[in-house]
Amino acid sequence: MMEHGIFGFFTAMFFVIFIILSPPSSSFDIIDIGGQNLSHTAEASLIANYFLTHEDEAHYVYESIRASEDLAKNISSGNPVVTQELLNAFSWYALTSLPDFLRDEIVRGIAGVIVDETGVAMVRANVNLNSSKPLSDEDIQKIRSEFNYVKTVTRSITIAKPLIQNYRQENDSTIFIILLNKAIEMSAYVASTPTFQTVMDIVVDELSQGFLKSGLPERIVTEGDAFLNDQNNTLSIVKLVIESSNIERLISRSYNASKHVLDDLYNGDTLFLFATVINGFRGQQNPLIQSAFKFIEADFIINYMKEIGGNISSIYSDSSNTYVDVIGDVDFLAMIQSMLASTEAREFLPYNSSSEEDAIDGDCYQDVLDMLDAAKAGRIWALRMIDSIGKIPHGVLRGNLNFLGDMDMCVNVRSDINGYEVLGNVTRSSPRDPRFVRSKYCRAVLSSEDMDLDVAKVGVKPRITWGVCVPKTCKEDDVYGLLKLDVFQNTTANLQKVECLQETNITQDTAAIITISILCFFGFLVLCATAYVAMETREIVGGKTVTDGYVSGETTHQKGNVEEQRNDLKDVHIDEQNNKHTNINVVLNKYVLQSESDDQAANIASQNNDIHSNGASNDAGVTKQTVPTHKPVTIDTSIDREESLGIKIIKAFSLQANIPRILKAEASPGSIHCLHGIRFLSISWVILAHSVSLGFFKDSDQVWPLVNPDDVMTMMQRFTAQILISAGTPVDTFLMMSGTLLTYTQLEHIEKIKMSGSKVVRYVSFYFVTRIFRLMPVYILVLLVYTTLFTHMVYGPLMPVNLEYVTHCNDNWWTNLLFINNLVKTNEQCMEWSFYLSLDMQFYIVSLVLLFLMVLKLGMGIATTVTLVVGSMIITAWQQYQYTGDLLMWLQDDNGYLKNVYIAPWCRIGAFLVGLIFGVYLKKRPRKPLSKVIGFAGWTIATLVALTLKYCKYSVYMEGGDPWTRLQNAIYESFDRPVWAMCVAWVVFACHNKMGGIVNSLLSWGGFIPLSRLGYCIYLVHPIVILVHGFSRRSLFYVDDFGLVYLIVGHTTISLMCAFVLATAIEFPFMGIMKSMTGRM
Repeated sequence: MMEHGIFGFFTAMFFVIFIILSPPSSSFDIIDIGGQNLSHTAEASLIANYFLTHEDEAHYVYESIRASEDLAKNISSGNPVVTQELLNAFSWYALTSLPDFLRDEIVRGIAGVIVDETGVAMVRANVNLNSSKPLSDEDIQKIRSEFNYVKTVTRSITIAKPLIQNYRQENDSTIFIILLNKAIEMSAYVASTPTFQTVMDIVVDELSQGFLKSGLPERIVTEGDAFLNDQNNTLSIVKLVIESSNIERLISRSYNASKHVLDDLYNGDTLFLFATVINGFRGQQNPLIQSAFKFIEADFIINYMKEIGGNISSIYSDSSNTYVDVIGDVDFLAMIQSMLASTEAREFLPYNSSSEEDAIDGDCYQDVLDMLDAAKAGRIWALRMIDSIGKIPHGVLRGNLNFLGDMDMCVNVRSDINGYEVLGNVTRSSPRDPRFVRSKYCRAVLSSEDMDLDVAKVGVKPRITWGVCVPKTCKEDDVYGLLKLDVFQNTTANLQKVECLQETNITQDTAAIITISILCFFGFLVLCATAYVAMETREIVGGKTVTDGYVSGETTHQKGNVEEQRNDLKDVHIDEQNNKHTNINVVLNKYVLQSESDDQAANIASQNNDIHSNGASNDAGVTKQTVPTHKPVTIDTSIDREESLGIKIIKAFSLQANIPRILKAEASPGSIHCLHGIRFLSISWVILAHSVSLGFFKDSDQVWPLVNPDDVMTMMQRFTAQILISAGTPVDTFLMMSGTLLTYTQLEHIEKIKMSGSKVVRYVSFYFVTRIFRLMPVYILVLLVYTTLFTHMVYGPLMPVNLEYVTHCNDNWWTNLLFINNLVKTNEQCMEWSFYLSLDMQFYIVSLVLLFLMVLKLGMGIATTVTLVVGSMIITAWQQYQYTGDLLMWLQDDNGYLKNVYIAPWCRIGAFLVGLIFGVYLKKRPRKPLSKVIGFAGWTIATLVALTLKYCKYSVYMEGGDPWTRLQNAIYESFDRPVWAMCVAWVVFACHNKMGGIVNSLLSWGGFIPLSRLGYCIYLVHPIVILVHGFSRRSLFYVDDFGLVYLIVGHTTISLMCAFVLATAIEFPFMGIMKSMTGRM
């Protein structure tokens, strides 16, 4: 009979389950048997007679009732004492329901499972059943050890599906039963492993934290712990502790601790099951997930039934693959469409923000719901808004963290919402209807500092920028609040800020309108001047007049010859007998970055047979002034007449006067042709460097414009990339050439004024006035355009919301006009690249003293200049040692390098002073080549030294390179600029003295001459071109070698075009006006 004891035990267990789950009878007093109503006495007699003749059943019922009594004693809630009346009622209930229970198919099925599993256990235990001999205790222990309780329970639960559905009030609980069975399997298996203790420790730890957060410790302090022992409070206390605990974290920690055990159990990765459990848990809290889970569950059941074909054995034999197969057959697209179509947006996006600080404007929230409902209804305008939202791209681990979306599609959305319009199965009845729908583009910035990206090494903080399209009624704070709703709480946990781009309205900007009016005025002036000269040439207006460039009324060929003759004669004005002052046209023909209108800046002639820019001989007076001869040109001087200053000013703006002066590809016979090539290649070097620094790194703290930023850092580690890191070198080249040409062209003029007081005053006045007059017109116009129009010129998803440097121009423009923006408010510079102009002007002022010293006593002037060079090198070394850094590290942490070293005049004057000394030497020395040995040695030393200067820091920037010490950096910084200037001086010297070979042929190419004349305008406008292009892009830039070359060529070409227009309309006309005005003084 022992085998019947085992059967009775399980029968009693499921009898208790039946008591809990089955509905109670309506009455305990009367039992209807065979249509007869029996009294309690008759019922008891009938039942007693039955059990007397059925001993086994009586035994089972007895055990069941005893188990029920124990159960009632333990589960009584709200009753401090289990009364006898309650036990009697419970017993009557069991006896009344027992017949139906025993006849129930579910109970029979469960009983069959128990018998089946018991038989399997007996076979495994090698125990034979003998009806004549009872089982021994040892046999029973063997059967229990082999009995598969987990499988018995899971199979029984599957059979009891109708009861579970009735209890859960669901039509189909298949998914619930599957998950319940798997949870039982996992729990039982984990409990049998050493990992179980780890999991229990995690559970205790998390529940302990929940206990501390529940407020119970504080209650114990104030009330004592008596309430903990009160049975009436047990359930409420447990519930409070569980609710205060982080159950999701508990599940995650437990899974992580037992994952290897679970994976072994299922012979595969159990991450899917874990994710299902987590989502099921979240679904109890989140209505969006709960609603979505219902659709997933329904579709899963359909495909599950198809997959197993009604045979559930596959779940037990190969559960993991069964799940995979079912999921693979689910039509997620159709499921999502059904989900969206049957649910209102408010259910998906409930306004349940966890923070009052993240409040959302009511109109914004309603418009977002309308947009979502309209998208579900298939409205194209709403679908465009959703489609324009940024998607996760490829290459995220390489730094592609900018999910831009489609800004243009977003901002071009236009539609109407009418009153009582049905959207998403909901009739709209807002008092705002009908209303016009418009949208705006915003960027959500999320922190991703935990990502290990190479760009972080140079100060670029990794972050995710996500483009979103929202109704125009939403402001930045509203969008922030939307993304902080509980439905997004895990996705947007690292949300830092939201930036919404606003399209500017130029019609409301008075300063912009004034700037446009000024530009239109100059454009109109150019057209009028061009038309006037054209009519004058055809003798429609005026007569024959002698002009600076041609004779009106002559043929084109004659005009060309006259122009050539005039150009040769125009600077020969110094005649001590007829002119009592030095003509200003020849005083300031000094090279600066902006170039001269003609070739006077490069007109550095030798002492022997070339004409100097001022037409005078050298100090020794060996060679007299000579004038080139040309074929005679017939000019009707009888009708020549002097033009008024007003006419000259107007004609200075004509295209006929300026375009030929710019495009003329011929240099004067005595000029240094190689300067044109050096000038243009240097400005190209600047554009190359700015294409990277301004195009890629400008405002990188707000917007990151690259697809592969990590590759940029890899490129910087190349040997060839040192040309980018040495991007400050072209400025030293400009300063060196500026100093060289200043001493050459001005020393002789100062000598001629004989240091007379009035002449010195006149010279000094013209020295500064004409310099400012030549620089300022173009500079002021570009500064005005940049300050007032730049914000209207850029608009794109990569545009920074806060253009601080434009704001700096509104406040600090005066520092630019005074050429002190490298000394004052250096942290708030306007047009940061204009620091070179300030340097050049400051050195121009200082050089005047040195020029007078050189005229008074050449040796003293040279010694003073050399002393200043050495002093500059010492100061530079000290400043670099104190504020160590370079252009690349400046992005990471300036540490004062920019202000105290890079743009400081005392650190940058070395190259200019080297140029001053070189200009004296070039002037005094006859133009002739050196010996071949000296020439070869000079080229070898200059080349090796220059390459060493620019590439020696490769040891720092190469992959795995070692950083230099402060002392090494200080020494390098102090020698770099003046020594580089010496190397460039050798190139100029060798090329001018016929030792340049192929280098001179390249640098002296005629095509460089017109390009170099545009140098000043190119320098001013090219950063604006780069910034406008970068901020107006609609897509990210992929950096590779070819793409970078293409980008640089494009920037250079557009900058040339803009510079040509600027030079034609502003720079050269004002230079012509200056000559006309100074010629009359």
